[in-house]
Amino acid sequence: MVVTGLVIVADWLASQTEAITAVIPALSWRGTPEEVDEHWERARKVAPAFVANAQLGRARFGAERFEGMFPFPPNALQADLTEHLPVVVNGAGLLLVTAPTGDGKTEAALCGASVPGRAAQTRGMAFALPTMSTADAMYPRVEAFARDALVGDRALTLLHSMAWLSPVYSPAGPVGAEADSLGESSTDPVTATEAGAWLRGR
Repeated sequence: MVVTGLVIVADWLASQTEAITAVIPALSWRGTPEEVDEHWERARKVAPAFVANAQLGRARFGAERFEGMFPFPPNALQADLTEHLPVVVNGAGLLLVTAPTGDGKTEAALCGASVPGRAAQTRGMAFALPTMSTADAMYPRVEAFARDALVGDRALTLLHSMAWLSPVYSPAGPVGAEADSLGESSTDPVTATEAGAWLRGR
């Protein structure tokens, strides 16, 4: 399973237009054994940059306190969670938060995910929602959380079939209340989505 995934991701990365055009041989190329060896070496030299730009490494929960994850203090629900959850968590688990609308469940859930995330040494997180529109609406909030709470390869991907049409996910779209852009031109490359057009595809 791991080898299959590795081959598929390697194929996706190597099939990007920019990956191919970077190593196209000259018109005089005839495919002799020496030329094939040279082409192989040239491709090997540029490959690490494409892997690094895909940001497929490990994202970790860096912030440990609620105040380090969000630009506001916790409310009563969130404060109770941050006080009691770390005491009972020693690995992966399931946290269920039920509260009325407007009580800060989203931030409670994100902060709550960080506790077992650190304990289980997870490699990132997924935030699942029932519809494309709710996922689009939540994307800037999750992006802001990832920027403040996660360290390492914090590549953020909106995973639904119409993500390429979402204004918050397009290279020129807004991110939260800031004017940062997503994609290759992002001013925050650590949290940018740089895994290539194949992740933004239809």
